[in-house]
Amino acid sequence: PAPVADGFAAIEDADWTGEPRTLTLEGAIVDSRTMTVDPDHFYETPEFVTADQTLELSGVVFTAIFNPQDKRKNWYDIITAFVWAFRDNPDATLVLKLVHFERDLSCWMMLQEMRKLYPYSCRIVVIHGFLSTESFHDLLRATAFTVNAAHAEGQCLPLMEYMAAGKPAIAPNHTAMADYITDDSAFPVSSSIELAAWPQDPRQVFRCVRYRIKWDTLRDAYRAAFDVATNDLPRYRQMSQAARQAQLGNCSDAVTLERLRAFLAQLP
Repeated sequence: PAPVADGFAAIEDADWTGEPRTLTLEGAIVDSRTMTVDPDHFYETPEFVTADQTLELSGVVFTAIFNPQDKRKNWYDIITAFVWAFRDNPDATLVLKLVHFERDLSCWMMLQEMRKLYPYSCRIVVIHGFLSTESFHDLLRATAFTVNAAHAEGQCLPLMEYMAAGKPAIAPNHTAMADYITDDSAFPVSSSIELAAWPQDPRQVFRCVRYRIKWDTLRDAYRAAFDVATNDLPRYRQMSQAARQAQLGNCSDAVTLERLRAFLAQLP
């Protein structure tokens, strides 16, 4: 794994406290609290504007960082399970930080899904844009839990980085995530194997397998995480520390150096 743990473990004031946080960023924002998500306007395309923005996040914040064009990421389940877990809960917020150069297409894809699920009291915020280091760290500070529902992962750097900063995860424990997702540091999501096609195969022939997320366990993980954050802060802090330790043992400078030395020792 890429050695990312030390840098994120050293971020100051990273612990989630439940206090509202204000972010300043340059990008486009889609917010279910300020934008029309009524399905009667499903085919209306708003103007997505990249500009200097101020965003206040409060309550229990769940953050997922992904490329919406990467079908492995399974962001549909991230959104639908969140809404069905917190449809009547205004204190739950899902932040979707998009990593893709096509702003309008990416934001439109998220908005369509948000409109399909209307009505709901929980909040969904979509952020598109390259965040400065400080803005990225502010988003991390506002986050209580990091979320992943991918069908497969090679590493999942955003998940590793957020956990290294003390953010417990909601994630499956298959493929690369099996190296660091445990009951101590995360709310594991169940999955099972299904046939799939290689992403780069234009024929889309079933020649490999991936992991199908068990959707109800993702919904229940959201609810369990919210309950811990609001009713059991000692356990939340234990999970936060366990998340840091899991990544320091998985992708720290010291672990990477040890593995590199072991490899070089085998050379003639």
